[in-house]
Amino acid sequence: MVANKAFFVLLVVTLVGLYSVESLNILTQHYNTNRTGWNDQETILTPKNVNSSQFGVLFRVNFEADICGQPLYLQNFRIHGANQPAKNVLFIYTATNNDNSPSGVWAVDADNGAVYWHTKLHNNARFTTNTPTIDDQLRFLFFVSKHDNDQGMNYLHAINLTSGHEMPGSPQVVKGSVPGTGAGSRNGRVYFEDSPQNCRPGLLYFKGVVFHAY
Repeated sequence: MVANKAFFVLLVVTLVGLYSVESLNILTQHYNTNRTGWNDQETILTPKNVNSSQFGVLFRVNFEADICGQPLYLQNFRIHGANQPAKNVLFIYTATNNDNSPSGVWAVDADNGAVYWHTKLHNNARFTTNTPTIDDQLRFLFFVSKHDNDQGMNYLHAINLTSGHEMPGSPQVVKGSVPGTGAGSRNGRVYFEDSPQNCRPGLLYFKGVVFHAY
């Protein structure tokens, strides 16, 4: 993708409304904790019905930067509150693969491209291309950003899915250490060093723990 160019969202028009919530929600990269990329609930798509008359561009949305990670998806989500109509929503994290890239998080209607909210973030470092992950019970979106360039600090964010606002205590600086005497160790401990670390793999939320790799 190129910054400021349109991101094309492709959906199969004939499939809207035919699946259960469980089969359509995409809460993590490649559908599941095994990262298979396989929707094992798929029963309708075939080489015959994926064709130019039933499959194509529904809308276009302009973003401030590239979409490096995978967009996530919630079906029948009440983004405006419990008493409002349910919507099908895409959640998208943007960051161009360059230092000091514009960056943001977006909630976009998956049926018509309407933008529900956009949260602008601090400019991002290159190589920060992780796919977020969703806790659909707490309604949080988790992702990692890195300020400015390779010398910047990494931050773990928790975003409210209905408003796009940071949750209390978010973001948190990523830091830690383990016992050891390897390169860069100090006083018998090896510390997480921000300067060479960029979060590129997709995040995973599993049993109340957010996993992120560097």
